Amino acid sequence: MKKLLIQLFFLPLLAQAQSGWDNVQIKVNPVANNIYYLEGRGGNIGVLVGSEGVLLVDDQFAVLTEKITNAVKEISDAPITYIINTHYHGDHMGGNENFRKQNVSILAHKNVKARLSTTFEDKIRNVTQKAKPEGAWPTMDIPFNQMGLKLYDEDFEIIHLPASHTDGDMMVYFKKANVIHTGDAFVRYGFPFIDAAAGGSIDGFIKAQETILSLADENTKIIPGHGGISSIEHVNELLTMLKETREIIADHKNKGVALEDLIPMNPLKDYHDRWNGSFITTDLFVMLVYESL
Repeated sequence: MKKLLIQLFFLPLLAQAQSGWDNVQIKVNPVANNIYYLEGRGGNIGVLVGSEGVLLVDDQFAVLTEKITNAVKEISDAPITYIINTHYHGDHMGGNENFRKQNVSILAHKNVKARLSTTFEDKIRNVTQKAKPEGAWPTMDIPFNQMGLKLYDEDFEIIHLPASHTDGDMMVYFKKANVIHTGDAFVRYGFPFIDAAAGGSIDGFIKAQETILSLADENTKIIPGHGGISSIEHVNELLTMLKETREIIADHKNKGVALEDLIPMNPLKDYHDRWNGSFITTDLFVMLVYESL
């Protein structure tokens, strides 16, 4: 029953994500200094512009590569030279294969390649995550938990956020510009998606917010995986909700309440109006937290 419920939650969303591509527009948003972000369909794309090249953080879906490239040309005539994948989900790295054909170097945590190169069972959603062809994999693994780089007049760090949204999440902290791109380890669409089948967890998600806050200040501009430019106030709000809902669900689980009995109890009713979303509903969030504990 649990697997059927989760399939019913996700199937309409997948169908919606795969339709109407011709109508998708890529919007360019300035952030700070030579940093921008692109909105389209899928995860927000960070853009670092230099005179010799452009770095992207994520690249959305393959069908949008041409539109994304044209949007970048609105900012700079320099070629796209590097891409950082924040994690393995297709709405963030679906354009990899197209950009690799253009000789773009793609960096990601080593777990991203492991996920993309291996078929594995998502027992929570009752689906098989099939391995992607080699052309879709990152070209360079980041074996470290944190790596500092200097590129296009910007100092930045790529930081692993273990077991948060997935097991391969990395955020990018642009130090000079005071901008952080979080990938889906921080989002603004309501309850976040904890991909427990791919190593994500509520505890890791909580730790990710704490890591963001350890680097950010009141002037930091935060580019979420989905949603508009954010501040530490938004991160603190999400962190508070995550801690409170974790405690509620963990208490029921520790008392031996089964998931199929917990859902009708509506344990997160006090959070529904603020956090329930079209992607991750209140009931689905209960399932994901329960399974990740």
